[in-house]
Amino acid sequence: LPILDYLEVTAAYRRVKEEGRMALLAIFKNNNKYGKSNAIFKNNRLLKYDKKNISPGMEYIDYGISILDKCLLRRIPRNKYSDISDFYSGLVKDGLMSGYELKNRFYEIGTPASLEEFKKFIYQRSLVRKPGIILDRDGTINKICFNEDAEQLDSPLEARELKLLPKAIDGLRALKSLGFAVVVVSNQPAAAKGKASLMDVYSVNNKLKDILSKQGIGIDDCLICPHHPVGSVHTKERFLVKDCECRKPKPGLLKRAIEKFNLDTANSYMVGDSYVDVMAGKSSKIKTVFLGEYKCDACRLLKGRRPDYIFKDLYAFAMFLKKRRARNEDN
Repeated sequence: LPILDYLEVTAAYRRVKEEGRMALLAIFKNNNKYGKSNAIFKNNRLLKYDKKNISPGMEYIDYGISILDKCLLRRIPRNKYSDISDFYSGLVKDGLMSGYELKNRFYEIGTPASLEEFKKFIYQRSLVRKPGIILDRDGTINKICFNEDAEQLDSPLEARELKLLPKAIDGLRALKSLGFAVVVVSNQPAAAKGKASLMDVYSVNNKLKDILSKQGIGIDDCLICPHHPVGSVHTKERFLVKDCECRKPKPGLLKRAIEKFNLDTANSYMVGDSYVDVMAGKSSKIKTVFLGEYKCDACRLLKGRRPDYIFKDLYAFAMFLKKRRARNEDN
């Protein structure tokens, strides 16, 4: 069972096509943990894929998701047995198939042990109601960037621009230690506005996951709204220009997180540095936390709907929850 964003995979396939290749194989850095690794992937290049002849350097495993140009199907012999893994191996050797690394692990039911693991995952994910922290990203976890072309502050438009805010890692670690599910939800309309490609947008989230993973912090998901109601004359991916239900302050993205992780709304929080985060949280009937200085413009835009809590930053909010937990345990 893969846990993935199909919009991300199709964006990766479009980039592969732009680079002159005709097929994409989704892969996961496995290191033989969830089955035998069968792919060599280095510097964003799929160098080898072979399920039958395992060799040194294979750290990745195929994810069970692939996208191919239909013309490649002519390479499959008619009326003759053909193993699709052999077919893919040939595409890789011929330089026709690229790899794309997904960050969320998958669950495969192939043995009694893996079935039990999957049952535990589904139970925790779908049946156990849990408290959650739903976080905005830009200005909450990472720094806002200065866009020189537009001469204004903006989201990071590519992975190298991502810089975390001071103590963001400590704050996230504290929230996870308290048992919260942590889901990042953010408006990311850069591709819809023609400032970046959709693949660039996803690369920033993947960089965030990598940074946190190296610190031993596993956030449960990063959900984005890639849409914009108007777009611009520079927009290439026109399908992203739409009036959607997931763009904050609308609650669609938060509702997706709540449903996906079976969050207990009475004990969950929406945390962000913008009035749209507070409004989306109010609409989703969860507690709201505003980070930063609560100035007159935010108050005006919220039209009297004051956030439940105001803190300097994410770390300060996490310490508040940690101290409150300690007081409750003492009592």
